[in-house]
Amino acid sequence: MYVNGNAEIIRDDYRGGRSVVEAGSGIQIGGFSDGTAPAAFDFDEFRYSGNAISSSQAVRLANQSRPCNTGLAGFEINASSIASVCQALPVQVTAINAAGAKVADYTGAVDLSTSSGNGNWSIAEDGGEGGMTPSPDMDNNGAAQYQFVEADEGQVTLALSNELADQLTVSVVDNEAQVSATSDPIQFQENIFQIQSTDPLGVDFVAGRDHRVQIAAFGRGQDQECGPITAYDGAVALKAWLDRSGQDPGGKAPSLNGSNALPDSEPASGNVDVVFSEGVAELPWQTTDVAQYSLNVLDDSSGIVQDEEGNPLPVSGQGPEWTVRPFAFDVSVPDNPGASSPTGDPFQAAGRPFDVRVRAVQWQAADDGNDDGQPDGHGTADPANRAGLSDNAATVSFGASSPVAELSSTLVAGPPDPADPGLPGTPEAEAFTDGQDTVTTRFDEAGSIAVQASLDGGYLGRPVTVRGRSGFVGRFHPELFTVEPADGAFEPTCNDFAYTGQAYSYDPAQAPELTITPKAYRASGTAPQVTNYREAWQLLEAAEVSRNFPAEDNSNGLDVSVDQAAEGDLAPLEDGKMLYQFAGDEFIYTRTGEAQVDAFPSDLTLEVTDIDDGDAQLAGSQSPVTLQPSGVEIRYGRVSLGNVYGPAGVDLVMPLRVEYWDGERFTLNTADESGVPPTESGEGCFQYSPWNDEDGGDVQIASPDVADNARSGDTAAEAYGLSEGQPKSGNEVLLRSARDPVDTDDRQSEVELLNVPDWLKPFDSDGNLQNPSATATFGIYRGHDRIIYWREVQ
Repeated sequence: MYVNGNAEIIRDDYRGGRSVVEAGSGIQIGGFSDGTAPAAFDFDEFRYSGNAISSSQAVRLANQSRPCNTGLAGFEINASSIASVCQALPVQVTAINAAGAKVADYTGAVDLSTSSGNGNWSIAEDGGEGGMTPSPDMDNNGAAQYQFVEADEGQVTLALSNELADQLTVSVVDNEAQVSATSDPIQFQENIFQIQSTDPLGVDFVAGRDHRVQIAAFGRGQDQECGPITAYDGAVALKAWLDRSGQDPGGKAPSLNGSNALPDSEPASGNVDVVFSEGVAELPWQTTDVAQYSLNVLDDSSGIVQDEEGNPLPVSGQGPEWTVRPFAFDVSVPDNPGASSPTGDPFQAAGRPFDVRVRAVQWQAADDGNDDGQPDGHGTADPANRAGLSDNAATVSFGASSPVAELSSTLVAGPPDPADPGLPGTPEAEAFTDGQDTVTTRFDEAGSIAVQASLDGGYLGRPVTVRGRSGFVGRFHPELFTVEPADGAFEPTCNDFAYTGQAYSYDPAQAPELTITPKAYRASGTAPQVTNYREAWQLLEAAEVSRNFPAEDNSNGLDVSVDQAAEGDLAPLEDGKMLYQFAGDEFIYTRTGEAQVDAFPSDLTLEVTDIDDGDAQLAGSQSPVTLQPSGVEIRYGRVSLGNVYGPAGVDLVMPLRVEYWDGERFTLNTADESGVPPTESGEGCFQYSPWNDEDGGDVQIASPDVADNARSGDTAAEAYGLSEGQPKSGNEVLLRSARDPVDTDDRQSEVELLNVPDWLKPFDSDGNLQNPSATATFGIYRGHDRIIYWREVQ
């Protein structure tokens, strides 16, 4: 909150786009709505802005004087200083307050009078909605009364007729309010040049555009009849000069009918050739700059008008005050590529300052196809089919009177239902030099905008509309990405663990993920979120998230290999945010002799080193982003087959078990358990088929003439899982003798288990992986007589 231009209250919790009030709610000033907590001071001129304003704007507002007395303080009377006895003189009367502003709600009665006591009053055409007393006014005493009504909005145009060639002033008095005003002297003449605009734009004079004006000679002849002085017919050299107002910016003077620039004082001789037709001349008024003036003309040399004795009489005239405005504003942004789509060239990051150049320019016919004094296509935000103004000459004096053009923007290319914050603080162009000013502003969203400069309030005291819009300004994009990581978890492969050498990945329900937020630029403080970064304007792709994967375990240093997926999953969220999830990567602890350690929880770190969509990157303060998913237990395991022996006529069950290293020895892995078919949690556990390999199973018998598979011939070849690390009853490797009787010299056969995954194969003495194997012996009830102790050698 600013008080007298000084920042007194700053609420940090309203930064970043938070609204002070909810939509549709009211604002109570000076106390609570119930009348409690009244303000302990007096104040006025409270202003609420829809956008934040700068400190310089606050100071300028504070310095604007608006006296508390906004009621009637006087009248402003505008009328030409030269009038004709043959035509009524328009007299504009405006009710004003002490600051000189119009009192639009004035409804008082005013007494009108002339200092000469001559003249009759009436209401000019479309000049007012109130009443005149008397009506009609026919007494020629210069007095009447006009009653203002609300529809007049404080301003009327009356008409004063005076048939006497005299000089007078006009007085306006509100006797009830005791307020009055008197005009400058007005000279009524019998012969006069009447000057008026006959252009389709009326009195809306536009710099650079030829404006049609009329000079008509009116007079009262010796017969006392009024009418055109038809003797003015053909070319007449008139003196013409300007009477500049106090607000005139002092720019280049206009020309009349192709003349040289008109002077600011009466020339010594005729300087404009005017061609009349029966007393009337139509001429082009040619301007190249802004101005405010009235035209004076004088014929003191032609002798067309003479007195009764034949002596030449001068004829003069003064036109109304004319204001010449710029045609439009040429609005441009340096170094702007003008992209209109998300695939167009980038301009700059949202929130970064950029310059807007505003140039007040002259009219060109090619830019005003319907000749309405406004640039074609600049009345709407859409830049398509907009007249280009870059080649229009400037109105170099625009700025001498300290005009202020407001800047605004409209989002013209963006996602559906976009956010459009506009330009913050309503920036203003207020320091025009040679007709041009440069304003620095910013735009805090993604997309492309059009910037508009407008002068809608008035120029040199006259209501005007001057506007101009840029083409596409953009593309704006995020400055950077910030992330909120969620570590997630790995998923065990077999129930609640994975084997060394076995691939495992992320828990689908708890995959490591990043919530990615696009942010605008801020030199300091918290940057706002770019909510338009969505739909086609969301350019980031999953492959543009750069990742690093671990090569070893953080805790024990064991080697880890990663089969990386090409990319993770990227999904849009609301308001421009995105969710990136790691997916498809497989992690394997390398199975070597050094990796034969006790079971341990995995300890791996993932990194995101960059996020780069070609425009914005990961915030440097966050790079790299680390994620440490919850680990799974890693077990160094193997499959083991045991030797078996027995009598020839009995089927032998060959021991099969899955083991893991507990730090001292291989022990039964009771956690390796799965059904048939295996349940989801057991899909990664060990599975085997106890049929012969030629039947599609995993059992290979080296000497089929010695041993036979009791399941031989069964073609089902189902894959069976284990129960607490061992075959379930009925799923064992079951062997019988292939000879009856048994040949005592050839009664042993090697049995090998095929298709065992590498992470469960034992190493041979050379360090190579091999399938598990064991020996089946038939025809004995006990071990070999010469063997005292029998143990499997690792």
